[in-house]
Amino acid sequence: MQHFPSDCKYALTTMFNGKQEVVQWYFDICDGNKLSSSGIPYYDDLYLDVVFLPTDELILLDGDELQQALKDKDITKDQYELAYGEAQMIMKNMQENKDLLLFDSK
Repeated sequence: MQHFPSDCKYALTTMFNGKQEVVQWYFDICDGNKLSSSGIPYYDDLYLDVVFLPTDELILLDGDELQQALKDKDITKDQYELAYGEAQMIMKNMQENKDLLLFDSK
């Protein structure tokens, strides 16, 4: 299941197993969510990702890709800082407000 909040700098994919239990929440850090002219949601990926598992584990992924994108000038310094700032905010929010995501951690 994908979520594209209009006022956030991430897209969220909730992944389920065959028993319809949450396997993970996968946050793609982006430069904002948008709608195409035909109404299809999309986002400009900023490489960095945050994974939150039902075990309360948080994983930050693809920092090396973000670094390389900055080095290659595929993103700006502002986008680089936005990506890390958004990832840190998500990780902090998940640690403090994990109950906002509905799941059975048993």
